[in-house]
Amino acid sequence: MRGAGQHETLIGIALMVSAVAGFASIDASAKFLSGTMSPMLIVAVRYLVSFVIVAAFLAARRDIVGLMRTAGRACRSCARSAS
Repeated sequence: MRGAGQHETLIGIALMVSAVAGFASIDASAKFLSGTMSPMLIVAVRYLVSFVIVAAFLAARRDIVGLMRTAGRACRSCARSAS
């Protein structure tokens, strides 16, 4: 029987393997496209695709609104000290 700690360890290993595979595929595709496309276009597409993937994961978790929300008290105190 697996414990909760063992399950979290397996999830962590799977996330690390997928991150390494993702970085390797991004680098391989950039090297493949460098013969036919400009480097600036490759970089722009690379980061645009990364942004879309991260936004999709955050939207699936419905944390987008929570990430943009600020602590109201801290912002008001910063505004008072600046004026």
